[in-house]
Amino acid sequence: MTSDDHPAAPPVPLPFEYRPARRRPVWPIVLGSAGLALVVAVSAAVTFGSAALSFTFGDCVEPVSGQQVQMRAVADCGMPRAVYVVAAERDGRAGCPQGDYVATPDGRCLALRVKAGDCLRVVPYGASVQAYALGWCERPDKIVVEAVHDSAEAVCSGGVRHRYSRPARTVCLSG
Repeated sequence: MTSDDHPAAPPVPLPFEYRPARRRPVWPIVLGSAGLALVVAVSAAVTFGSAALSFTFGDCVEPVSGQQVQMRAVADCGMPRAVYVVAAERDGRAGCPQGDYVATPDGRCLALRVKAGDCLRVVPYGASVQAYALGWCERPDKIVVEAVHDSAEAVCSGGVRHRYSRPARTVCLSG
């Protein structure tokens, strides 16, 4: 008997039916990811973009560097970086009260909120305004020599004098 004389063995049945994998479309995943990224970007812009100028009278403010220096409210006035306070708000076209206030585009008037010994660096704010931020004491642009409360007419011995009428105070800076 030769191998040609034997009948072929029947095929072995598989325990499952084989089907080729079906390709799922990719576009729902792409659209879902893009939608999530858009939601995150918009919420970040609303949260952080509007926080830059969302402060009112009495709030403490810090300058924040970026493409353009902006002012941002600080939750705790005890934070050293909060070198400004909203001292007044402009009414309509009127400017800030008499003094050396930094005016924000939305009508706030900021006064320095520093103490003797603070080291400051100059930061550009707007077209022709210089503002100050807390700096390193190894190489400061200015050092607060004296901060006189209750007087907008105090005399500084040299350096730069910043006077504010509301509330009345004078800040003397070296350099």
